[in-house]
Amino acid sequence: MNKCWCVVALGVLLAGCSKETKQPPIAKVGDREIPLYEITENFTQVGMPEFPSAAAELKAKRDYLQKQIEEALLAKAAYAHGLDNDIEVLEMVQNEQDKFLLDELFRVEIIEKVKVPEKDVRNWYEHWFTGVRARHILVGTKREADSLRDAIAHGADFAAAARAVSKDPMSRRRGGDLGRTFYWGDLVEPFQETLFNLKVNQVSEPIQTEYGWHIVELLEKNDRDHQPLDSVREAITGKIKAFKQRERQLVHRAELKKKDPIEVVPETLEFLKSKIAEFAKVDTLVIADSLRRDVDTNFLSELEREKPFVRYLGDQVLTLGHYLQATNQRPPETKPPLDDQNAIKDFVFDAVTYDLLIDQARKDGLDKSKLYTRRIKEFKESMMAEKMKNTLLRSGVTVTETELKDYFDSHPQEFIESMRLRVSEILSDGKDSAQMVYQEFRSGAPFAKLAEQRTTRQGYQRNAGDLGYVKSYRQPEIYAVAETLKVGQVSAPFENDDGWSIIKLAERIEPQPKTFDAIKGELFTRLREARIDSIYRGYVDSLKSVTPVTIDEQLLESTINQAKYANKPAPSGQPADSQSTPGGTR
Repeated sequence: MNKCWCVVALGVLLAGCSKETKQPPIAKVGDREIPLYEITENFTQVGMPEFPSAAAELKAKRDYLQKQIEEALLAKAAYAHGLDNDIEVLEMVQNEQDKFLLDELFRVEIIEKVKVPEKDVRNWYEHWFTGVRARHILVGTKREADSLRDAIAHGADFAAAARAVSKDPMSRRRGGDLGRTFYWGDLVEPFQETLFNLKVNQVSEPIQTEYGWHIVELLEKNDRDHQPLDSVREAITGKIKAFKQRERQLVHRAELKKKDPIEVVPETLEFLKSKIAEFAKVDTLVIADSLRRDVDTNFLSELEREKPFVRYLGDQVLTLGHYLQATNQRPPETKPPLDDQNAIKDFVFDAVTYDLLIDQARKDGLDKSKLYTRRIKEFKESMMAEKMKNTLLRSGVTVTETELKDYFDSHPQEFIESMRLRVSEILSDGKDSAQMVYQEFRSGAPFAKLAEQRTTRQGYQRNAGDLGYVKSYRQPEIYAVAETLKVGQVSAPFENDDGWSIIKLAERIEPQPKTFDAIKGELFTRLREARIDSIYRGYVDSLKSVTPVTIDEQLLESTINQAKYANKPAPSGQPADSQSTPGGTR
């Protein structure tokens, strides 16, 4: 996905995507209506979790609606305080106008042009319950991919090859492992189609996507519990929409590139080639790689840096200096070579896509649409409400040292430092390799030496795998196993987000009370925020007492898809039992 559209898409998701149609209000605050789309669209697009029951979803929606009501009350009060003409508020609105314009363009060009017919839903339903785990190697050319595929077919280690050459930084350190189970609709085509048609342990032929060339190996294939179509229809439809929107974005990108061609200024291009030849002291026709060299702009005069390198949108110019600044930040292999004007134009297109999209939106008159105008007004009022809450209501609120000390003395149980566990680790890419290392340890090999030689966690070989004091919220699996060990004891291999670990507990510091001086600053912030929240709640209650607020409960309840929960098992409430089998000490 083009990075500019990533930003636009996020803005649309947060702003909603309703058409310019009248919707019934879900609530009223005085004479102001809160439209239904706040719940049907905005609520569902802000990363809400999957709910265990209809009642849980209803509660979350009601809480969300209460926040919208509070914002409306604060905005009403903000008008009375003249914050609609506040310079800071007006500047924030001015700074966000282009983003909302891009949101509107995204709605018109992407969202409204994507439809989800019933046949697509039923086709996806056939694949919906199959999950796959896989590893892949990403390279830049088909020649590289063919060579790798041939080497692996003749016995080369897939994980080692991935760590050596893959261009995917996230999976490379795990030997190409993509790190989780994927379901239909999670992956790009044709990568997805190929992967789901592989047999377990089968390696694909090279696959081309917009990211490059892939070789993928299917590691596992399993099915999750089947459910009736109506129970998963909403989730499937959402996934198809996202999938088709992404495809539509690629089409729109091609349309935009064709509509607004980018032209390289030939005189400036030749000047740059001659400069590179001068810097490299070689003939540019002989050493092709010199055409990808970094050019230190400090060696160019100000006049040379200001030379027009690319023209777009008729009279817009990207200067040579700005072009070189952008390309110098890229790895050499991703720089557009100067003897390939199409590559240069593609690079520049990515750099100026934002400008091209804004230009299209204005030409299409989207800055005059009712929806755009309404979004700007809503954003302005939300900023006014935020300033009411964070400036006027917070002003002068403090907590004295006496109050801090009284709270500290009366709540000693709150100020106990958690247990600290220092851990050394040997990380492996897979279960089999972890078991081999563990057997070497059990056979007498020193843990520290094995960690230096065998851990795959980057940067930890030189300190014998010492992770320092691990945090439960950062490395929960490692912390949980470390809690079960005695100092000097080594665990059996266990799986975590980074691979398979064997750990040794180096030090355990038991919980102990914190001192007042150590927590005074943290306690001040906590008690002050609690006091501000109390003031805020009181202020909102006072606004409600003079401004009538009504909620259409029946309409709110109608937003819940009861069929989605009809066959959902009740949560057991029992945590999974996690155990570690200690190995020994050495």
